Amino acid sequence: TTLFRSMELSCDEAVLRRMGAAVRADYAASLLRLSTAGLPGMPLAFGESDPKQRIKNVLAWRKPALWVLALAAGLAAIGGGLLLVNAAAKMTVLGGANYAVTQVIYDSSGTLSAEPQPPWCISADYQLYLYSDQDDGYPWRWLGSMEPYPLTREELLGYTTAANWVGSYRLREITDAYILRLEDDVFYLAFQTKNGHTLLAQGWEGAAAQGDCDDASLRWMLRLESGKEYGQAGAGLIERSLRHQLGEDVGCFAAFLSDRLPGLYLEGFVCGEGASSQQGPNLGFALFEAYDNGTFRLLFWRRYENADIALSDPFYVDGRAYRVLLCDHPDLALITWTDGEGRACRSEVSQRFAFELFGEDAADIRLWDADRNYIEP
Repeated sequence: TTLFRSMELSCDEAVLRRMGAAVRADYAASLLRLSTAGLPGMPLAFGESDPKQRIKNVLAWRKPALWVLALAAGLAAIGGGLLLVNAAAKMTVLGGANYAVTQVIYDSSGTLSAEPQPPWCISADYQLYLYSDQDDGYPWRWLGSMEPYPLTREELLGYTTAANWVGSYRLREITDAYILRLEDDVFYLAFQTKNGHTLLAQGWEGAAAQGDCDDASLRWMLRLESGKEYGQAGAGLIERSLRHQLGEDVGCFAAFLSDRLPGLYLEGFVCGEGASSQQGPNLGFALFEAYDNGTFRLLFWRRYENADIALSDPFYVDGRAYRVLLCDHPDLALITWTDGEGRACRSEVSQRFAFELFGEDAADIRLWDADRNYIEP
């Protein structure tokens, strides 16, 4: 029966956990020998007549990692009432992304639901952009810089009228919010809710109420989605997130995700005149927090003036130091270094740009051309 089969497999795994993976082959051979020849008075455990599944399970067994065991113990202690949910569905931090409008939630004009809505961009440094055709050929129109704002659900509902809600959307608790106030008394609110929804609202406030949005009213409210997954930046998002910070053109050439920096995203870039075609005179890199719903938050950036090779000063993540090597050198073919255990490491370069992440224990970092001639930094 299924019960007895589960017991057999569990007992096999208990033996392997106790004796170690090195006995897998001998244990499987014993199962096979007992099932075919048998021993007097010693039937195969629990009377299994077909050992095929047990042998396959034994040979495929791997010792669980310590963190897996710890997690299993924790879940067992919590009990069967624990429900595991998708992390993206509970994303409560407002992150930067190119957003599509998926729902009109509130509309004082009564016309938005019948019209296609253009995309919006909240950059990773919280600049607000609207997608629109412009004479200069750049499709994203910058509206302004957003600032953190302690918006509550009750405050927002006070700006609405029941008749202008579209459908039966239930607004949940607001967990993170930003505001942009314009000179004509128009304001934008971008915020995240407890159930992981990203919302954008536009409203108006009287000139005497600029301080706290009293006597304000909403014109519309939209639900936004990035349509991306973890570590996937929308087209041009990273450049937009850096252009305002640096005050010059930016062209990205390397994206870096690593298990060494879980939840973080590194980007290498050139900046300055010609950077949009990756011809800029300056090098730089930026570190972003990357969220499960395909959004980002800029943490910091570094820029190196008129450099074709740059090795950053250490930066720290969870108490550990890291350095970044950036190269825009036509002759670069190989990077070598020594790790903390004295092992020789190498990375071959097959394109114009190079981007490497080193731990604090990396030493003797050297650059070489194709003929193994040393390149002076």
